[in-house]
Amino acid sequence: MGRPDIRPLSVGQQSLWLLHAATPDSPAYNDAAAVTVDPPPDAAALAAAVTALLRRHDLLRSRFVADPAEGAVRVVDAVEAVDAAGAADAVDAVDAVGAAGVLRSVELPAGADLAAAA
Repeated sequence: MGRPDIRPLSVGQQSLWLLHAATPDSPAYNDAAAVTVDPPPDAAALAAAVTALLRRHDLLRSRFVADPAEGAVRVVDAVEAVDAAGAADAVDAVDAVGAAGVLRSVELPAGADLAAAA
């Protein structure tokens, strides 16, 4: 895997970074939902679809990190295929997506300087 692509935050991303730094436990911008799909999707097809989605939309592969030299930056990771080969069902395939790092939070170090994030 190559080096990640490091990009500056947009103005909107900087604002959200600052809000998260000020109130890290706030669920204000978290949306959660659950659905039941019947019949359950094929695990391999689900993994292939998620991998294709990751290739097309780099924001889904992005992390927001504090950089000492530049403040907050967006790091875009390389695309890795989601491996759901051992998935017995769609639930296991979704777990494989989470294990692949698709579902992750921002990386804000404890005691981060809020002025650097602005």
